[in-house]
Amino acid sequence: MVRNWQAVELVCERFGVSHDYLQHQFTGGLTITLDEVLRHLGWNLTSYKKKCTWFQWAEQASKQVWHTPSAPCQTDTTFALFCIWKAICFLWKAGGPIATGWEPSKVSTNNNEKDAAVLTQAIIESSKTKLSALLRDQQ
Repeated sequence: MVRNWQAVELVCERFGVSHDYLQHQFTGGLTITLDEVLRHLGWNLTSYKKKCTWFQWAEQASKQVWHTPSAPCQTDTTFALFCIWKAICFLWKAGGPIATGWEPSKVSTNNNEKDAAVLTQAIIESSKTKLSALLRDQQ
């Protein structure tokens, strides 16, 4: 999920295009657009911008803290959301998979890594509103 997005980000960066710079003109007059690069990679501008929004939100969420000092117990209604947030934190932590490019393992003994390995954009998308209400900026 995130590695595909990172690879597309890297290609776009190399071509000088991004969600902020929709086209780049090279010396000699050749102009390339973000949409052209994305279409060549099998993506479209709408889905790319959507991914940028969700992944930027996830990066910000990973820097926040849970609204209570302790983790919820497994029977708490917020436990699944807590696990999703911990997976996000695992992915975006310094030295983690996002920063270094390594793939989290589904068979790890670390529950956060296992959850991160199966985290999808759809999960992030469907959890964002509820998670946002449960996270606080660090003091």
